[in-house]
Amino acid sequence: MELIILIVVGLLGIVIAGLGLVKAYSLRMTEPKQELQEKLDQLEKEVQELKNQK
Repeated sequence: MELIILIVVGLLGIVIAGLGLVKAYSLRMTEPKQELQEKLDQLEKEVQELKNQK
Protein backbone atom coordinates (compact mmCIF):
# COMPACT_ATOMS: atom_id res chain seq x y z
CA MET A 1 0.00 0.00 0.00
CA GLU A 2 2.78 2.41 0.89
CA LEU A 3 4.57 1.60 -2.36
CA ILE A 4 1.47 2.54 -4.39
CA ILE A 5 1.16 5.87 -2.56
CA LEU A 6 4.84 6.58 -3.16
CA ILE A 7 4.50 5.81 -6.88
CA VAL A 8 1.37 8.00 -7.22
CA VAL A 9 3.03 10.91 -5.44
CA GLY A 10 6.12 10.51 -7.63
CA LEU A 11 4.07 10.49 -10.82
CA LEU A 12 2.14 13.57 -9.71
CA GLY A 13 5.44 15.33 -9.03
CA ILE A 14 6.69 14.48 -12.51
CA VAL A 15 3.46 15.77 -14.09
CA ILE A 16 3.57 19.03 -12.12
CA ALA A 17 7.24 19.57 -12.98
CA GLY A 18 6.49 18.90 -16.65
CA LEU A 19 3.65 21.41 -16.68
CA GLY A 20 5.92 23.99 -15.05
CA LEU A 21 8.56 23.49 -17.73
CA VAL A 22 6.01 23.81 -20.52
CA LYS A 23 4.64 27.03 -19.01
CA ALA A 24 8.12 28.51 -18.55
CA TYR A 25 9.06 27.61 -22.13
CA SER A 26 5.87 29.08 -23.57
CA LEU A 27 6.37 32.35 -21.65
CA ARG A 28 9.95 32.49 -22.89
CA MET A 29 8.77 32.07 -26.47
CA THR A 30 5.96 34.66 -26.37
CA GLU A 31 7.66 37.39 -24.32
CA PRO A 32 10.17 38.52 -27.00
CA LYS A 33 7.37 38.72 -29.59
CA GLN A 34 5.35 41.03 -27.35
CA GLU A 35 8.39 43.20 -26.68
CA LEU A 36 9.16 43.51 -30.38
CA GLN A 37 5.53 44.31 -31.16
CA GLU A 38 5.55 47.11 -28.59
CA LYS A 39 8.74 48.55 -30.12
CA LEU A 40 7.23 48.31 -33.60
CA ASP A 41 4.08 50.10 -32.45
CA GLN A 42 6.18 52.84 -30.86
CA LEU A 43 8.23 53.31 -34.05
CA GLU A 44 5.09 53.46 -36.20
CA LYS A 45 3.69 56.11 -33.87
CA GLU A 46 6.90 58.14 -34.16
CA VAL A 47 6.82 57.88 -37.97
CA GLN A 48 3.24 59.15 -38.04
CA GLU A 49 4.17 62.06 -35.78
CA LEU A 50 7.11 62.98 -38.03
CA LYS A 51 4.91 62.81 -41.14
CA ASN A 52 2.35 65.09 -39.48
CA GLN A 53 5.03 67.66 -38.59
CA LYS A 54 6.04 68.18 -42.23
